Amino acid sequence: EAARRMQCTNNLKQLGVALHNYHDNHHSLPSNINYVPAYTLDNVRISALAMLLAFLEQQSAYNEVMTTTTALSTSPSATDVKTIIWYQSFSTFNCPSDSHAFAGVTGRGDTMYGRTNYMVSSGDWTDCFTSTPSGTSYHKNQRTVFAATLLWYGFESITDGLSNTVAMSEKCQGNTSGKRQIKVGVYVTSGRMTSDADNPSESSGKAPEDCFLAPKNGLDYGSAIGDGNLQTCSGERWATGYPGFTMFSTILPPNTTSCKKTTLTTSRYLGTASSYHRGGANAMRFDGSVFFVMESIDVNDLSKKCVSSGGSPFGIWGAYGSINGAESISP
Repeated sequence: EAARRMQCTNNLKQLGVALHNYHDNHHSLPSNINYVPAYTLDNVRISALAMLLAFLEQQSAYNEVMTTTTALSTSPSATDVKTIIWYQSFSTFNCPSDSHAFAGVTGRGDTMYGRTNYMVSSGDWTDCFTSTPSGTSYHKNQRTVFAATLLWYGFESITDGLSNTVAMSEKCQGNTSGKRQIKVGVYVTSGRMTSDADNPSESSGKAPEDCFLAPKNGLDYGSAIGDGNLQTCSGERWATGYPGFTMFSTILPPNTTSCKKTTLTTSRYLGTASSYHRGGANAMRFDGSVFFVMESIDVNDLSKKCVSSGGSPFGIWGAYGSINGAESISP
């Protein structure tokens, strides 16, 4: 496990170097929703991870991302799983402590798409996706540079400082056999999540404790939560930029509950960092440094709602997530 944890740390360091090289070349960071004009379908759902491939010594894979016309939602044939980029696996995207990460692409279900353990931060905010550049749900999240829609930001937007702000963290990959586990499954419940059209900082928003207090039996979701209320979306597709697949929030502490409003892939999502390392999860700051986030990290008052500006109400972990809160991250 010590060796696996070190490899996981090295994966995050490589992703940090890739982020900086991307910024040097494009003068911005990748959004977590990127437009690729080659598609005839699903051309505005490509993740930040996909955009980093060229800076991870995967130029040919990046070229495929930019030119393939096969939609992300297409179910693969036996030939597709060997030839289409969406079903390919990359070791840099997978933590060796997660046994499900290397199950391989064998067909429909758990192992259909290429997977990832590494998520970009949505800050101290619960995010949702819309491809529409107008309307009530259009990107109200001002706490991250990894927009869940078509917007791009640079390092200059991180006024809290690169060494004080979390860029990425790890999360256990969703799988149907373990979906009742807190680290793996996502509780789908409209009663504990802000609606997709609402701002989670407004009076209609839900407090994170609503998700945190979901019924539990030890490390599993409680029997009060039926299997039909659990999803396994986390990390199932490295190429998809929807929050449920490739984002996490710095609100609830690592290895605690994750919640989603509906079964829709675009739905509002509160995903926590998680790992199979003992006691917490690895995270990477925007300066490229990697540190271990303990399950005991301060999250202050989970009865508070998200804020769109100013200091985070969610303690040190929330302060690490916000890009512009001007908080202290000292204990």
